[in-house]
This record gives sequence, C-alpha cells and structure tokens, in this order.
Amino acid sequence: MAVQVVGCAAIVSGKAVWLGAGLLGGLTAAAEILTHRFWELDKGERRLTTEYAFFEHLGIIGGLSMASIASNYRIKSRQTNRS
Repeated sequence: MAVQVVGCAAIVSGKAVWLGAGLLGGLTAAAEILTHRFWELDKGERRLTTEYAFFEHLGIIGGLSMASIASNYRIKSRQTNRS
C-alpha cells in the first residue's frame, strides 16, 4: 500500500516520475507473477479470464514505462530551453 501511495505521489508531483513509475511497474509485475499464473491452469473460462487480467496489467506496466520515458524527454527539453 505504501508503494502505491509513494509511487502515485511521485508521478502526480512530477518530481520523480521515473521513480514512481518504476515502483508501480515493479509492484504490478510482481503481483502478476504471483497471482495471475494462467500458464498453470487447465484450458477453460478461468484460465481465459486470468490470462486477460495478466495481459491487461502488462499493458499498464507498458504505460508506466512510457510515462517514465516521456518525463525524461520533458526534463531534457527543459534543460535545452534554459541554455
């Protein structure tokens, strides 16, 4: 819970987006590996819904990665404009 609060605060504040996105992405990845182990389930509806949830959260991790990259470009852009 603390990781979620700190990660969100870092992203919203814009001060350490890379850190917040990294924390939230790492937490989401760990949770997915531990909870949505669709590869261990037999074929059927339960496996399918678990697989959908896994890949949905994988997309969230991708979005967090993109936010981190975009914030890096924003920082570099500000530094270039100041010079």
